[in-house]
Amino acid sequence: MVADNGGANAIKGMNYQNAVISLVAIRNYEKEGFELILEADDDFEVLYDNYHAYIQVKGEQKMSLSKMLNQKKERGKEKKSMLDKHFEVGDSKSIYKFVVYNFTQSDLDKMKGTDDELFNSSLKLSKAQEERINNSKTKRFSIIKTPFEKNMLEAQNYLLGEMANSGIAVDNRVNQVLGELTTIIYRKSEYTIKEESDKKYKKLVSKELKDILLKVSAMEMFDEIVKDLPYTPLKKSRIKTEKLKISTQQTFLKQSVIEYIQSNLYLELEDLMVEDLINRCIELDMFSNVDNNMRIALIVSSYCDIIEEITFG
Repeated sequence: MVADNGGANAIKGMNYQNAVISLVAIRNYEKEGFELILEADDDFEVLYDNYHAYIQVKGEQKMSLSKMLNQKKERGKEKKSMLDKHFEVGDSKSIYKFVVYNFTQSDLDKMKGTDDELFNSSLKLSKAQEERINNSKTKRFSIIKTPFEKNMLEAQNYLLGEMANSGIAVDNRVNQVLGELTTIIYRKSEYTIKEESDKKYKKLVSKELKDILLKVSAMEMFDEIVKDLPYTPLKKSRIKTEKLKISTQQTFLKQSVIEYIQSNLYLELEDLMVEDLINRCIELDMFSNVDNNMRIALIVSSYCDIIEEITFG
């Protein structure tokens, strides 16, 4: 773990659920075909190969098996329990997990610790606990107790330690990288699905995670370039705000911008000023329904990714 950094502020947007998702991303992003789906059929889902896990995050004190099975009454009708709702999704091969930081000790004492494919370790229910739940899916269910509590500075420091141990951003950029990851998780989680095709905006795939966790210099480059552009402070601020939306709203358009620059302007990049690059690209047909600040954010962000790829491979 990283040592306490002397009263540093918790990263904006960090909460217990985001911290749990960040932990899974940091530990598993290199798995082939790895992807996260955020706040769709469950708090989040993990997919890779033929694996599909549905994960509930419960940031409550004194969680217990009784609470998970409790069927509250509303207007005279019984509501489904947490576990009933959890097991509604998926199929006979799906994996189910509840993530907690606090759980009744008497329940924990009856469980058995085991290795876990996502979190390193988990807790499996006893036979008596499985019988109490009375659902065949409990064979594929486990409880995860996180190594941090619902204290965001504690969680943040733990995640920074995980990143350092994994060789991710081992220099002074580690806070920036974790902040970027947390922001993208938050924005994808909050994105409202209006139709089935919108689900793609809730996904965070392995390539995106690698871009965030490993290609950190592009983030710094973007800010430096925008700072030097001949725009008002307000416009620069709005461009930076639009940049944060790219991962949820404009991922596919950004890839088209990258492809355009690589196909048409690549040989000129060494001598082309960024302002000139913006002027050459800003009226492209692909931007017909995109506002000016987002266009600039997309062009600059694409340029940064291309330059980083040239520099670092």
